[in-house]
Amino acid sequence: MRRKDATPQAALQRAPHVRIYERADALSVIDDRGLLRRLSGASAAVARDLLEQLRVPREPRELLSGIAGKRRRLASEILTMLKAAGVVVEPAHLARPGIARSSAESARVVLALTGGVVAAHAPALTEMLLGRGLRVRVAATPSALRFVSALALEALTHEPVVRSRWPSDTRNMVPHLELARWADVVVVYPATATTLSRIARGDCSSIVSALAISARAPVILVPAMNVAMFDAPSVQRNLAQLRQDGFVIVHPSLGYEVAAAPSERTLGYGAAPTVQSVALVTEAVLAERANGS
Repeated sequence: MRRKDATPQAALQRAPHVRIYERADALSVIDDRGLLRRLSGASAAVARDLLEQLRVPREPRELLSGIAGKRRRLASEILTMLKAAGVVVEPAHLARPGIARSSAESARVVLALTGGVVAAHAPALTEMLLGRGLRVRVAATPSALRFVSALALEALTHEPVVRSRWPSDTRNMVPHLELARWADVVVVYPATATTLSRIARGDCSSIVSALAISARAPVILVPAMNVAMFDAPSVQRNLAQLRQDGFVIVHPSLGYEVAAAPSERTLGYGAAPTVQSVALVTEAVLAERANGS
């Protein structure tokens, strides 16, 4: 009599973000490397069924138990493909990095926006931080609000966007000091060359520079500018000074200079990293702070 294999298998679940689209009877999956895999007919039907069942964690053995013959083999192959494409994952992979929080509230992030075009991505970054269980408040310079709507940010955070260093009521604390006291981390996004210069020199003339200088929580600076500005000796001196002063400096990425016409843009170093990268850095800095490192 053959002994039944009782070895437990790791459960799988549909990933929270997938790149799948359908047309007619075909189902197309774009994997983590950007490669397209297209299924049609019976293969697409099996994939749809597996994805529907994997809204909740299930062991592969459980998924395949009611399927027989060639269709079972097909389902096993498709499940392997979906896992390789990052469409289904082990539930443990969905866990967020550990951040020490009190039972009453989550870690608190102040997102400080300045006047670079990357500020247009602030709602996506805000939503990503909120989705990771963090509390978010926003401060913004007038120049930043040329690129992004304060209303959009307030709709996401349910908090007013702080735009001035002066309180609306003289009985209230100065806004940048109140935010500095509230924050577990401050993220300056983007950190323009002008903002870097202000913070390095101790110039509190803007709400963002005043906040960054006043904060005793970690301050993350996310530089974003064209390569000529980023490589300028003055900017590099400021970055070196800020690093020495204890600010967290995020490395920029390759990106396009939007001042050029779309057809004339070339890649250059100095662009802001993706909002996903900024969110991960924010979580890592919070985790380090919670661990006392």
